[in-house]
Amino acid sequence: SPDGVDTVSGVEKLRFQGDDTTQIGWQPSDLVLRSGSEWTVATASGATLASVTTLSGGNHLYVWNVGTAANAQIFDQSNQPVSAVLSPGSASGAVAVAALPTGGFVTALISGTTLAVQQYNAVGAAVGIVQTISGVTPTTVSDSAYNYRPAIGVLADGSYAVAWNTSGAPGDSSGDGVLVQRFSAAGAPVGSATLVNT
Repeated sequence: SPDGVDTVSGVEKLRFQGDDTTQIGWQPSDLVLRSGSEWTVATASGATLASVTTLSGGNHLYVWNVGTAANAQIFDQSNQPVSAVLSPGSASGAVAVAALPTGGFVTALISGTTLAVQQYNAVGAAVGIVQTISGVTPTTVSDSAYNYRPAIGVLADGSYAVAWNTSGAPGDSSGDGVLVQRFSAAGAPVGSATLVNT
């Protein structure tokens, strides 16, 4: 769909190709990615908001929530765990994840009125401290899939920016402001959060 969000049900496997087309169901080329039977990432009851991110070294990071507890685990290309289950924190919505050029990744999540950003290395160890931004007042929309959902963009040098929506931001007359905070490749904030709309 034009907004980049589609609902798909009754599909065993959905694979996105590099040319932005989707492949539904099994194809002979899947044997390159995975041989054998299906496998389970998590068995937690009530797991929701699941996503997968391919890391720059070829491993895959799976992220899911159980209630408000965010969980993540890295698997290699043979579907073997590289890390134990990680606990990025408590999340009011989906966890944003982005791969870093180093093979690691960065997560961003909103818990209540706090945005938490954490960088990890390629085996899932936290790098540095959790960076928090307090006073986030997420706006809510009728489609709850968009609520409490930050976004991350990574630059070629490994630095990144985290964006989120908030109401009542200084200078925002829309009531649905979008703020962005830049971070260095080492995970330190660069300047302060900036309103990108008016």
